[in-house]
Amino acid sequence: MSVNKLTKENKKKYKKILEKKKIELEETLTKQLDGSIKNQIEVNKDEIKDIGIIVCAFDNQKAPLNFIRTEPLFSFKEKNFDVLLYGKKTMILVSVKDSLVSNPVSKIKELKQYSQQVEDNIEISNPIEDKKMKILEYFQTIIKKNIDFKEYVLSSQKVHIDTIRKSAISEEYNFCLWQLLEKNAKLFLIYYCINGKEDEKKFVGHRDSELREYLHKLSSQGEVYTDPLTFIYSSSRYLKAISISIPLFMIENNDFDYIKWCKRFKTDLMNWHEEEKETIFRNYIEYGIRCKFIRCIEDKKDIFLNRYSIISRHSKTALLQRDLISKIVKCEVCEEIKKEFPKLKKQIISDLLIEQAKEKKIRPLKTD
Repeated sequence: MSVNKLTKENKKKYKKILEKKKIELEETLTKQLDGSIKNQIEVNKDEIKDIGIIVCAFDNQKAPLNFIRTEPLFSFKEKNFDVLLYGKKTMILVSVKDSLVSNPVSKIKELKQYSQQVEDNIEISNPIEDKKMKILEYFQTIIKKNIDFKEYVLSSQKVHIDTIRKSAISEEYNFCLWQLLEKNAKLFLIYYCINGKEDEKKFVGHRDSELREYLHKLSSQGEVYTDPLTFIYSSSRYLKAISISIPLFMIENNDFDYIKWCKRFKTDLMNWHEEEKETIFRNYIEYGIRCKFIRCIEDKKDIFLNRYSIISRHSKTALLQRDLISKIVKCEVCEEIKKEFPKLKKQIISDLLIEQAKEKKIRPLKTD
């Protein structure tokens, strides 16, 4: 629909209406996106907090298990667990939920399904190496040790034990439950053995006595919480943009490259494949440059060799975060306007052409 079909007067009107509508659209989108982006960041932070409690509990020398990595199956089509732990030839896969108070049956059913896939040692497609392999073979490539035993854990900060026990019975499924708590800079992890299935051999939960003792200590005494995670693979680009940029801004001279980035976030990236790390870094840099909160300060014609810095006039965390969010919102608004603008133009032209046609019909005929 062409603007050339409009009269000279309506072309002027079109420009004024378009400018006004653009301002209104920009204001509406800014308000909507500012709220939704901030909300997405907070949701992601809550998810990371829950996973971070488990990482912090086991990423230390006191723990009888070692933290291996977060989201071990993220790159695969198969369903994922949130945390992989290993110790004494035992692999523990943990599924972290925001709440187990409402509808715990579906979450127990999901854990049952995921764990059965591991027990059946299903074949999975490894997109990183472009080949198929057994799921236990894949876990062994990460852990690099023998896996003789496998245990499955459901965890959350919000639990209702009686409801969970009843739900487990309805699903006929045994599993370990970890209730998570962070209070006064300390983490607490309360362990429950959930018996949902009557077997000849009673389910006793975690087989290792040292692990049970350690969990008991975490339940009664707790452990210092150090907030170990900044992001996980599945975090939104908004959370990554904020949570990665703030620590990088604090690096000496506000100067970083791929190697410095990997060192700064070594816990987050623990046992990640190089391709996964490179993907996150590339996406972060490209998004930061697009939103104008990252600049390249030394261009070596390679995203992994270039040097970068964070763009902001603020050094205080709260102000820096606000500045970053403002830049992200502005960028997202511009992209949305680009998508909406052709439709907006078309609608204005259509409305003006209808008016034009009506005026033509009612215009009185000239008489001699």
